[in-house]
Amino acid sequence: MRFVGCCNDLLCLIQSDRKQDDRILWNPATSESKVVPPSHFERRSDFSASTIRFGFDPESNQTKIVRPLYIES
Repeated sequence: MRFVGCCNDLLCLIQSDRKQDDRILWNPATSESKVVPPSHFERRSDFSASTIRFGFDPESNQTKIVRPLYIES
């Protein structure tokens, strides 16, 4: 399991295996956790992701997980 970030007392964690990455939001104060549903974005084989970020969007009042993708050439 890998730590991604912390925002508004929530921790974002990634649990990886060979087939998929599970994104987990965990509130250590309440010990509650939630697996974030997978993206509906169809990932192409030439796309690569080097990082994942976690934060809060004050305009939508939502916590966001963002994974920028780039095309390998």
